[in-house]
Amino acid sequence: MCLNFVTVADDDWRDFSRDAPMRHTARAIANHMAAAIAVLAIGLTAGAMHASATQVATAPTAGSTAAEPGSSYGTAIVLEGAKNEMSGIEAEHSYIVTHYPGWRQREQALLDHDGRIYDRIEIVGPKGETKSLYFDITDWFGKLD
Repeated sequence: MCLNFVTVADDDWRDFSRDAPMRHTARAIANHMAAAIAVLAIGLTAGAMHASATQVATAPTAGSTAAEPGSSYGTAIVLEGAKNEMSGIEAEHSYIVTHYPGWRQREQALLDHDGRIYDRIEIVGPKGETKSLYFDITDWFGKLD
């Protein structure tokens, strides 16, 4: 199952006011909660159909290799310090800023794969190249404390 919920506009990343990081985090938490409700609703209504549902998520981009961290479900990034939505979203953002300086987030999808929950975040590089990063968020998804 793939729920494409969040598309971050370019101007969100150019807002350098003091409150910008908090607005970004609050928006991401709200989107995660909306996605959690949608996943729950789909799970309740889909029943047995869920087991046979086709995976809609796209494969990792051609520029990624299976061994590269975050390039697939199998190499999804687990953010060890993340214990809840707030720290998890901040950790995802920090990971991207640290490992991909100059890149910006373009799109985020919430995915359910083999009983685990993933964020697939598409990032765009300074030259326009794109890359999808998979984060395994099962341990902290939907937790507010």
